[in-house]
Amino acid sequence: MSAHHSNQHDSEDYLWLTSELAAPLLRDLQQQLGNGGQVDVRLAASLRKSQSASRAHLLLEQVELRSRARAKFSQPEKMFFTRKGLEQTTDEVLAAHKATRIAEIGTTERMIVDLCCGVGGDLLAFATKGIAAGYDADAVTSHFAACNLRAFDRTASRAVNDLATANSVQDAKAWHIDPDRRPTGERTIQLADYEPGPDFLHALLKVNPHGAMKIAPAADVNGAEWPAHERQWLGSRGECRQQVLWFGNLAQRPGQHVATIVSAAGVATSFAGEAAVVVAPAEEFDAYIYEPDATILAAQLAGAFATAFQLSGITTGGGYLTGASPIENPLLATFKVRDVLPFDVKKLKAYCREHHLGQLEIKKRGVDLQPHHLRREIMAKSDDPAVIFVTPFAGGVKAIVADRIIL
Repeated sequence: MSAHHSNQHDSEDYLWLTSELAAPLLRDLQQQLGNGGQVDVRLAASLRKSQSASRAHLLLEQVELRSRARAKFSQPEKMFFTRKGLEQTTDEVLAAHKATRIAEIGTTERMIVDLCCGVGGDLLAFATKGIAAGYDADAVTSHFAACNLRAFDRTASRAVNDLATANSVQDAKAWHIDPDRRPTGERTIQLADYEPGPDFLHALLKVNPHGAMKIAPAADVNGAEWPAHERQWLGSRGECRQQVLWFGNLAQRPGQHVATIVSAAGVATSFAGEAAVVVAPAEEFDAYIYEPDATILAAQLAGAFATAFQLSGITTGGGYLTGASPIENPLLATFKVRDVLPFDVKKLKAYCREHHLGQLEIKKRGVDLQPHHLRREIMAKSDDPAVIFVTPFAGGVKAIVADRIIL
């Protein structure tokens, strides 16, 4: 392990942190802090009496990161994270979904290679489907990935502190790469600014055509610059998390855009179609309003989705749609329209008082307002719920009062 890392701790401290010597200290801290992960001054001070400042910091940081990792992993207390590694790692439901696709293309004998593996979110999932090898150029990150594999008894697989080359994927069943989107510190959506960049990615495809690239949801891809591929946008926990370019045998729908969400239970729902189909504008509000999932919008599939379900658009980009009947699809939130009003704060306030609406969810598109400010201004002293959409429509701004439908 190299002696330097962004936190400037000695490499010996990281080895100590992942050893049996630190394990009881980490367990004790986690019990004291619970799931909140909040460190009080007295606890930190007492820890520094028995440990060096560096080791005390690493212990407290690890407990805090494990607490935050609960959103992504079911057993984070067994794992090790860096701040950047936790932020960038794939959560376990999406990693399992990707691993299943890779496993479907062939036997388990040949290895899955994970380049720029980070702390191992994807690598752990790939290792459940056969032998996996992870590469990362950062010594601490790759060490943590190796520890995470051991923690889940995936000892046939490995994580290596090394710069991968195109030849690293030569004999692999398939490969996956998560290039650094912040090589200069600023997040970028340009593939040309990723590290490694397009030249290396093309080299990988020449050596082994069966690959997957994890990129930013908003990353722009010129399809003509790449071999035939499928673009998939993956969502979990209510947000679009990543875009994946699937190549070779991994591309199930070459040339198409696909929006996929995966539930906490691992159930995937997908919609595939042609990108940038124009959303047919609505002439009036129908009985229901629908809000497509963030993955549908990121994949530019609102028009294709609206066409498939015979819906029309309230907003030009398809962020809000309308139709005559409730639709049961996890990629769509459904709301029953109560009333459509001109947007006027005083009238909305009076409406909420009259109808005893106090639990308000404010949604807006195409208008400049702060939902939490509007909520405070118009809510009645009551517990009755409603959803209020504020959006331009037919030459004016409308407020649509609706009820969320759970199907």
